[in-house]
Amino acid sequence: MDQRVPIGDNKATGRTSGRRGRPRGPERKPLSVRILPENDRRLTAAVEQTGLNPQTLVDQALEAYFRRLKIEDPGPEPAEDLQA
Repeated sequence: MDQRVPIGDNKATGRTSGRRGRPRGPERKPLSVRILPENDRRLTAAVEQTGLNPQTLVDQALEAYFRRLKIEDPGPEPAEDLQA
């Protein structure tokens, strides 16, 4: 008899984990900005025309802008020294 627990089920707590299906994407940093109403309308139109979500469109736009300006990723910030 198969004793495996289905993905998302945790019999110890009786709860299920978050949604299933799509794998988790890359780690992202939160960013909050205010945009002009006309840019908001353009972003909404782009979402409708492409089927992409706003996060993907903004990521792609930033990547294109950085490429155009030849701005390279400086790499991760160094970890703070915990032995101060």
